[in-house]
Amino acid sequence: MRYILNRDVTTDECHWLGKTIPKGTLVTKYTGPTYGSIDVINGVAVTLSEDGNETPFFELPYSALMTEDGQEVVSPYINFYSNWEIEDD
Repeated sequence: MRYILNRDVTTDECHWLGKTIPKGTLVTKYTGPTYGSIDVINGVAVTLSEDGNETPFFELPYSALMTEDGQEVVSPYINFYSNWEIEDD
């Protein structure tokens, strides 16, 4: 899956990035092992390679991504967790 950044992602927002990644940058969903290093609720592992399994990979927030056809990218976990009901003891 290929994504386009819909805004700049700065090192202030994502301290693990070495530099700001500019709006319009094309990234690919990373398909290799991440060893639990990605916060899958809020972000996705991506790479700058076209095939999706080359390192380095890094996390970008879903809110900064859109599909190549302009669709908003949302966490697949948002609907799952929003349906949970918390019961008081």
